[in-house]
Amino acid sequence: MIQFFQESVNYVNLPVTTLMIMTLLYWVMVMIGVFGFDSFDFDFDASPEVDVDIDAGFGIDANTGLDAAPATSLGGGSSTTGNDGFFRAVFEFFYLGEVPIVIIGTFFMLFFWISTFVSNHYFNVEQSFLRSMLWLLPNLAISLVCTRISMIPFAMLFKKPPPENIRREEMYGLIGLITTSEVTETFGQMEIKLENEPEMRINVRTNPGESLARGDAAKIISFNNSNGTFLVELTKWEKSVDG
Repeated sequence: MIQFFQESVNYVNLPVTTLMIMTLLYWVMVMIGVFGFDSFDFDFDASPEVDVDIDAGFGIDANTGLDAAPATSLGGGSSTTGNDGFFRAVFEFFYLGEVPIVIIGTFFMLFFWISTFVSNHYFNVEQSFLRSMLWLLPNLAISLVCTRISMIPFAMLFKKPPPENIRREEMYGLIGLITTSEVTETFGQMEIKLENEPEMRINVRTNPGESLARGDAAKIISFNNSNGTFLVELTKWEKSVDG
């Protein structure tokens, strides 16, 4: 145990050990009520600019309000840039927007600390700072892959069904606003505002070969039980999204 502690605070491991301690302190503060579980959660949008909306008291699919859309707005498709596709792939890979970022960050930090500790213990016996830096990228890659695998059960756990007071069939025909950079057969979200109901964000998909762009009006036409997403199609605003 003493040797473990000594290696943990050795100068080649100290930076990641410090980050790991800060992560543990965050969860301690969550448990004693200083922070809420989602106090540092984010609402990601897979666009090249990586828009991030922060709301101090929100949940996993936080909403900061719908942008007003013209009553006759009709969008075209989406032209995905290389950067757009890259960010979208990253967000899908790590389930960003589906799993709270504090959970993703905690698991990443844990794996990064373990991989750094192990690599320095077995492959950097001399405790050389330069050699530890050579292991930085491999340790990052290992940590990212392990984090992704660990998020699979969490993505299933945090998958949200429609609100309890709204049956799935009652959502068919509802119109919402596309909030992600695009919606395809594998990716996308939109927001819906119902009368006397809070705004809700749901995962949506299109038919193969179709796509929608941010700001488009989309109508829900069915639900896919296999992946828990709604199938949508391009439509026109039939009434104000403000309800």
